[in-house]
Amino acid sequence: CIDNGVCEGFQGQFKDMLFILYPKIASKDEMRAAIKGTLDYYINHYPQKRLSGKTCGQVRKESMEQKEFTQYPVVPAARYVRYWNEIEAKKKRQKEILEKK
Repeated sequence: CIDNGVCEGFQGQFKDMLFILYPKIASKDEMRAAIKGTLDYYINHYPQKRLSGKTCGQVRKESMEQKEFTQYPVVPAARYVRYWNEIEAKKKRQKEILEKK
C-alpha cells in the first residue's frame, strides 16, 4: 500500500536502531526495556538532518513553546510523486473518454 510507506520506513529504521543499541536481547522483559530505551534514544538523542540537526524531542518542545509554526523541509519521495502522477493521468484519460461519448 503506497500510504503505508512512511510507517514501514520508520519501523525498519527503529528496528535497526533497536538491534544496534541492544544486540543481546534474551527475554521478553529485556525486549520491553530495549523498546523503551530505543524510543527514548530516537526522541531525545537522535539528531535528524531533515530537522536541521535537532532531535524529535527538541522540535516538539520548541513547537510547544512557540506561537509561530516552524516549517521543516520534507523531500517528496519519487515513487509517491510517480504514483500520484499516474493517478492524475488515469483520471484525465477517463474524463476524456467520458467527454467523447
